[in-house]
Amino acid sequence: MKNKLLDKLSNLLKKSCVVFTVIVFAFYIIQRLITKDQGTWGLDLTKLTIVLLTSIWFTATNVILTNKKLNIILRIAMHFVSSTFGFYLIFIYLAGHAKKSSNSFILVIAFAVVYILIAAIFLAIRSFIARKKAESQEKYQALYDKDED
Repeated sequence: MKNKLLDKLSNLLKKSCVVFTVIVFAFYIIQRLITKDQGTWGLDLTKLTIVLLTSIWFTATNVILTNKKLNIILRIAMHFVSSTFGFYLIFIYLAGHAKKSSNSFILVIAFAVVYILIAAIFLAIRSFIARKKAESQEKYQALYDKDED
């Protein structure tokens, strides 16, 4: 008999590792584009731990998005607030970047802009898929019905 809590934690960590990999890869690409540096790219164990904690937080907040009882806009708004809070708490405050409030504010605004862009793309794709699904489910009406006599 499996423990449901352990299964959920295992699933959370697996998904968090995927998010972690995407974030680290994005940082790597951004660093290469900005500095053209071919050496080390500045993510030490502390920074990697911060990224991992942020990934776990983001993955945990995805539970909000799976709640089908709530409207999609409300789910995204709640996810946005939770994600932004987690980003600030872990990525800025715990990482020690909150000392300069102007830098913190800029980072939170940049995060919000990226989040809103991704959410808009997600909603547009979701709407497109729903429209196509509705079109395909319209009842077929034959043009030439056979008379049953």
